[in-house]
Amino acid sequence: MLEVIPAIDLKGGNCVRLTRGDFSQVNVYHPDPVQQAIAFEQTGFKRLHLVDLDGALQGNPVHLQVLHEIRERTSLIIDYSGGIRSRETANLVFSAGSQMIGIGSLGVKEPEVLMSIIEANGADRVILGADIRKRMIAVSGWTDQTREEMIPYLNNWKNQGIVKVMVTDITRDGTLEGIDTALYRELRGAFPEFHIIASGGVRGYSDIENLNDIGIQGVIVGKALYEGTLTPKELGLC
Repeated sequence: MLEVIPAIDLKGGNCVRLTRGDFSQVNVYHPDPVQQAIAFEQTGFKRLHLVDLDGALQGNPVHLQVLHEIRERTSLIIDYSGGIRSRETANLVFSAGSQMIGIGSLGVKEPEVLMSIIEANGADRVILGADIRKRMIAVSGWTDQTREEMIPYLNNWKNQGIVKVMVTDITRDGTLEGIDTALYRELRGAFPEFHIIASGGVRGYSDIENLNDIGIQGVIVGKALYEGTLTPKELGLC
């Protein structure tokens, strides 16, 4: 069954959402991300996707204290991404309370470092972030477009032992335009062994149903929850 994972994107200490990864288009939804995380748990969610946008730009985690406080005050299973560019920073994130980490840029820029993190912590605790724009990988907080094509890139990491992948459609992220079901159908067919998490564009419950029918295991939801186009009641929560 598809797992719906609420997102908290951190910028300047606030809970925000970008549109299509554009840092000039920022909506602040809550000034206290810890309280937002508590609200998600009280609603009935079990997981949390925590994104350090400032860390992604700076190349180093910025919001570890927020992560620590959420870990202390909730029982949410947290995955944290943004600015993890070394084994040392990965260890800091784990020590601050994240059960899993999401890594994108390292997979392109320093794959040997990502391999060392996988070897030290296990593949189950590392989610490979494949942030795509027109089927090409983007890195560094989505600001740098690479020439890495999605399918060959993921195939290479499959051969290196990656089992969890989060694929974000940048062109739809924060738009409420709906999920690109063709994209995730293609991914499911190409990589039946992956645990795939979809991200970008969720508008309403029909997106959840479509992804579940395709066989995707998880989906990140942000703006749809904040704007109310997808409700906890529709998801069977309180």
